[in-house]
Amino acid sequence: MKMLFWFLVIAFTLSGCEAKTDWPLQTAIQDFIVVDAIITDEIKIQTIHLSHPLDHLNDIPVPVKDAAINITLPEAVYRFHESPENPGTYVSDIEFAGKKNKI
Repeated sequence: MKMLFWFLVIAFTLSGCEAKTDWPLQTAIQDFIVVDAIITDEIKIQTIHLSHPLDHLNDIPVPVKDAAINITLPEAVYRFHESPENPGTYVSDIEFAGKKNKI
């Protein structure tokens, strides 16, 4: 009997009500670009994704095309080109690794 009581308590707790919520989002000004990139410390072709900001949570990002991307360090300049298969995705021309404590 005690086991049935705890089973019912757990069942009622887990079957709580759900309500749809609409989050009011501020509309974005489209004059900036979203940069999605992680430069790793592995020597490999690095990738950067550029897109325009979204107006709604589940929108599909609109890629930024024909951008010129360079990562400049005192000892080298790493250039990126747009991937023909994935618009808005830019890959480095050569393999390189990010360096610790470099900005």
